[in-house]
Amino acid sequence: MKNKQNFDEPKKEYIRKSKTFRKTLLKDAPKNVDNFLQGRVIEVKPKYYIVEQLETKTLFSCFAAGRISSPHKFSNLIACGDYVRFTLDESSATEQSGLIFQVEERRTKLSRRDPANPNREHVISANNSHLLIFMSIDEPLINLRLIDRILVAAELGKLEPIICINKIDLVDFDEISDMFDAYRELKIPFFPISVAEEIGLAELYSFIKDKDTVIVGMSGVGKSSLINNIFGCEVQRIADVSEWSGKGRHTTSIVRRFEVPFGGYLTDTPGLREFALWDVSKDELCLLFPDFRQYINDCKFAACTHTHEPGCSVKLAVDKNKISFERYQSYLNIYDTLDE
Repeated sequence: MKNKQNFDEPKKEYIRKSKTFRKTLLKDAPKNVDNFLQGRVIEVKPKYYIVEQLETKTLFSCFAAGRISSPHKFSNLIACGDYVRFTLDESSATEQSGLIFQVEERRTKLSRRDPANPNREHVISANNSHLLIFMSIDEPLINLRLIDRILVAAELGKLEPIICINKIDLVDFDEISDMFDAYRELKIPFFPISVAEEIGLAELYSFIKDKDTVIVGMSGVGKSSLINNIFGCEVQRIADVSEWSGKGRHTTSIVRRFEVPFGGYLTDTPGLREFALWDVSKDELCLLFPDFRQYINDCKFAACTHTHEPGCSVKLAVDKNKISFERYQSYLNIYDTLDE
């Protein structure tokens, strides 16, 4: 597949030209960068970035310099969570203003195929330790296919996944709890909660304490309500689920990293409408399903796709209920969307 990274090769630094935002003028990177500052991007605005200096925790409003040194050739230039180097913008009337001229290597990432450009990766958040997949059991209805797709992205991005199901007060959750058994068997931390009724929140907060977590989910599932509950005030604006569509309305339009009161960090992201995987080939997809791995080497054919071949150990494991049928359906669904 094109754009695929060869991990045996040393990483390269690329000089990327940053794009202008409409009529915003982006200044060239300074020639003398001996007095640079180091920071981390904590918020991505439409035209600039909020960067927290690592040593002092001071916040700076930073623009991207006209040319930026970056190891990321096929992804967005700067993402929330990126570690960056920047200089003070002496020409700005604002004291705490800077120019980002270098982006460091991303250790982990949550990314997808850019909805606006299929040949580019859209990194939603970088350098987190955990990924909190936040869904609602109803209003909007649970989407297991999307959960499995995001779990593949977690494997690719080297993030530890957590699954949280909100609005359990709307159903008899004990009757449907077994639909999540496949995730429990994978030992993925699982939290059924109700933010509205404050059910299960203590257990969730205890688990994410002192972690650096990015939260992702569909619009309307209650991410903003969760963050407001954590802080005890309306940090994020809340909107009801659209009556005519049954889908959530976007209330978070930017990516923002919060320091939470009980310890750790939480990066909030806009509600998902689509989530296409980036740089996954059909051949490697099975390796990104941990519940498949113990069976894939026992297939009759070495190049088994686990879709139609006779003697497929994965399909046999599904028939024997050793692999969840729903997980296998997710695999087939994703497989059909991937390039050769």
